[in-house]
Amino acid sequence: MAETNEEAEKLFTSLIGTFYGMLTGKMQRVQPPTEMTEEWRQIFNHPSVHQMLKYSFVGDKVTVKKQVVNFLSETGADELIAVSSMYSSEDRIKSAQLFAEVMKEINVNLATA
Repeated sequence: MAETNEEAEKLFTSLIGTFYGMLTGKMQRVQPPTEMTEEWRQIFNHPSVHQMLKYSFVGDKVTVKKQVVNFLSETGADELIAVSSMYSSEDRIKSAQLFAEVMKEINVNLATA
């Protein structure tokens, strides 16, 4: 998660690269994010990579809120475990703060429904 969808997609490239490395046998430490290019989108859409990352919530607060609400509706889950793999610890902290805000909004909406 990030302030914008574009920044979130950029941050997501580090995770895509990690999973791609696992599949190709070219594992390396989490790499700095890069712009989300067509090449990154193709890698993400590769069936093996997409299968592992299909439940990733990527975007700004509005986008991630929609993704989480849809996920909860589709799965009936009553609990989530959030995991983040980002190059920068500052980005991880900011992402966790934004996700906490989204979850608080979702929980308030569920409590009043």
